[in-house]
Amino acid sequence: EYAKTLFSDVISIKSVITIFPFDLTGLEPIGETHDFWEFIYVNEGVFEVLVDNKPYVVKEGQMITYAPLSFHKGAKPNIAKLSIVSFESSSGIISDFANKVITLSAKQRQLLSQVVSLGKKCFKSVSPDSGFKGMEKRDDVDAYTLQSLKNQLELLLIDIYETERSKPSNLNLDARDNKMFDLLTQFLKDNMDILPEPLKKVLEGKGSDDNPVLMVMKFGKSLKPQI
Repeated sequence: EYAKTLFSDVISIKSVITIFPFDLTGLEPIGETHDFWEFIYVNEGVFEVLVDNKPYVVKEGQMITYAPLSFHKGAKPNIAKLSIVSFESSSGIISDFANKVITLSAKQRQLLSQVVSLGKKCFKSVSPDSGFKGMEKRDDVDAYTLQSLKNQLELLLIDIYETERSKPSNLNLDARDNKMFDLLTQFLKDNMDILPEPLKKVLEGKGSDDNPVLMVMKFGKSLKPQI
């Protein structure tokens, strides 16, 4: 008997609603809400958007993801070229993407380019008299191409998730900054004899109207000629 490893679907795409490039230039903002996920990637320009009335600015090379049922609308007429991908997924970690502005790496941009390219091969706009919105599968597309599209989109989202997860949290950054501040304060206290009087008073707790951080910077500049 052999040991077997079962695969779990960390991120699984159930269906795709739309994949297409879109030029916003000259268009008035139109708001909408829907029951599926959607992300917007900015190929060129800047995209200012309101998501549930909260403003976001998405710059070239960045993306933002709308959660199902969130209301989103351009904050103003934008000059931007976008890639729009909307899909259904029941994977819980997709919620980590909601309303986050994320800068894509070169690898992620390449994956997205492949997704959009495959989307053009797989889908076309629905017929106006069909009663549906969005896009539908082309008659000549095969199951292999659809599977490839699904896999590429999942790989893109997994890579983005892993990249974002590996970044230090704000909590970690705060802890690091506090530690650095404590070390700097202790160093200055150990070298009181070389400090200017205003900075000595700050460290001794006698107070000053000056910003202590700026005072340290000024003191550092005063040492430069001696280095």
